[in-house]
Amino acid sequence: MDHITHMVETAEHLSKYLVTRPWTLVRFNRRSLITCDAPVSLIRDAKDDDFWSGVGFATAWGISVPLTRKLGLLMSDPMIMIERLEADDPRVQEIRTAVVQGKVDRVEAGTTAMELLFNEHTAESAREYVYRHPDDERFVPDELHEPVLTNMDAIGFGDGDFSGEPWFGGEASSG
Repeated sequence: MDHITHMVETAEHLSKYLVTRPWTLVRFNRRSLITCDAPVSLIRDAKDDDFWSGVGFATAWGISVPLTRKLGLLMSDPMIMIERLEADDPRVQEIRTAVVQGKVDRVEAGTTAMELLFNEHTAESAREYVYRHPDDERFVPDELHEPVLTNMDAIGFGDGDFSGEPWFGGEASSG
């Protein structure tokens, strides 16, 4: 029950980073999208030189989700629309309201560049599995990483491999 409560609280917190983004549905005719076991991808701003700063829902240039093999959802960075305005400019609130109401959402035709953006980020987001339609092998990126079966590394604690023995004293718990 605690896990479900945490998931709901997290979803409530993250929703503001989704509804305040312009949404674009990208429809593909000749190209196709792959998917994976963790299909929501956070796309780093290409201008961000600091790789180690990480990327999250609040800082992502975009959030991509392959919905079907021919339809993808891209949630763009809303700051691009207001970056030349002062924070107290009344147009900032007008633009925010338009975004939240879906007035700047759109549908666009998929391009090769857009397919590559979706598929490369989807493959990178995969934890263990990448999925594709039988006819879509050519859309899977050539370079795939090894499975990532841990959600967090505890760098600096021993050798990093957890043996089951407590690191901080006390008894090992079965959870």
